[in-house]
Formats: sequence, C-alpha cells, structure tokens
Amino acid sequence: MGSTLCICSRGVITIENKRYLFIQKLGEGGFSYVDLVEGVHDGRFYALKRILCHDREDRKEALHEVEMHRLFNHPNVLTLEAHCMMEKGPKWEAWLLLPFVRGGTLWNEVEALRDKNAFLSEDRIFYILHGICLGLKAIHDQGYAHREFGTLHQKNGAATAIKLYYETNRHRMLDPKITRC
Repeated sequence: MGSTLCICSRGVITIENKRYLFIQKLGEGGFSYVDLVEGVHDGRFYALKRILCHDREDRKEALHEVEMHRLFNHPNVLTLEAHCMMEKGPKWEAWLLLPFVRGGTLWNEVEALRDKNAFLSEDRIFYILHGICLGLKAIHDQGYAHREFGTLHQKNGAATAIKLYYETNRHRMLDPKITRC
C-alpha cells in the first residue's frame, strides 16, 4: 500500500471540518467515553472524549467544560483542540478533542508499579506534586477553584510532563472563587 491511507475499514468522524480515524476505545466513565483517534490531516493521535447529554442541563454542563478547557493555556493543563455537539436521537453527545497523552493517568502508573511490587520514588512524588501545583495555580490565577481533577503524565524518554484534566462528574468542575471573610 505504500504511503496510501485507506480509511474505508475504520470509523471516520469529522470535527470542525477535519477528519479523524477511530483507532480504539481508551476508557469510559459514568457519563462519558474516551476513544483514541488519529487526525487524517496531520497523522497525530488525539483523545476524543464523548460526553453523554440526556437533557438541556447536561448539554449546558458539557459546553461549560469546553469553555473551561479554552480558558487555560498552560503546559500543566490539558488543552482543547476542537469540539462539537452531535445529536443522537433524543439525546446529544459533546465531543471534545484533546491531545493524546501516551503516559496515561497517574493511577495507571501506580497500578503498574503495584503489579511489580514497587513504589513511586520520593523524587517522582515531588515532581508529580509540583506539576499538579503549577496546573492548579494556573487555574486559581484565572479566578477559579477546581472541585475534581485528574492527572496525566506524558513520557518523552526519561522526562515527563504532568497535565491536569477536568472531571465533571455531573457537577460543575470549576466554580468562581468564593471569598472567605
């Protein structure tokens, strides 16, 4: 086949006039699924988060998540590449296209170490906490407090980058700061 790309056997989706190939399912939660997709236009991998929206309030929350992703531009906060709302009969799905982070979640790393009867080193723990603090500071500096977040670690050889991502959990994930008296 050479360098020809055959897209006839896999699912193809379009977001903001760009096509992406479905590669595999990465995971699922109570109200969302995450799939690995590849950009036809650039050959890069992306994580496609599909949020199930049963009613108008769910759609509003999903669009709020889109707004929050767009608000932050920081190396320790996951950025939004593109998004769209897809009508699925009486329901909707919000599709959020995010960078694919190869290292997986911090929980994946802890589980892999547990299987080897190993632990995170103290230096690694400090590095992770520092990355989390930098990401949270970027969020707080914009006037928001975060209720729940997850961590991803991107491995580039020996180096890693910690990135925060949003967990909506059917609640608003970011609320304006409340001033304490």
